Amino acid sequence: LSDMKLLANHFARRITPGTVIGMDGSLGAGKTTFTRLLCEAMGTDEIVNSPTYTVCQEYETTKGTVAHWDFYRLEESDELSTVGFEDSDFYQMITIIEWAGMFRDYLPASMISISIDRGEAEESRTLRVESSSYTTLPFRAAFGAFLQESHFANSGA
Repeated sequence: LSDMKLLANHFARRITPGTVIGMDGSLGAGKTTFTRLLCEAMGTDEIVNSPTYTVCQEYETTKGTVAHWDFYRLEESDELSTVGFEDSDFYQMITIIEWAGMFRDYLPASMISISIDRGEAEESRTLRVESSSYTTLPFRAAFGAFLQESHFANSGA
């Protein structure tokens, strides 16, 4: 959890409205936990919960509004318009989408993809951050800073 919090802190320093983060990974791996830590690092005083049943929750932070989506219960891409996703203004807010891989074709190309999976040990996680857009260079820098500061720098991993 301390490494996840450290990464969230590094991301929060660089995040701006217009940032879209798509999260995937195994059930219970920590997608909502990372979102909560990221929102806390951006100064929200609201309780961040999984929007599984409401599909979207919005939180006010010092960096702007965060729209926290969860696609887990959606079955068809047509439902994206029903729940209001197609009306989202990605440029005016920070968007975090859990289970983003379900509808990747409908998401911005500049999205930062984060995959979190459970490791072999109870508290271990495998985290992968990917992006193909120059607009995400600050987040690549954040990930590099995280690697230097985290326990990985001292473990030789």
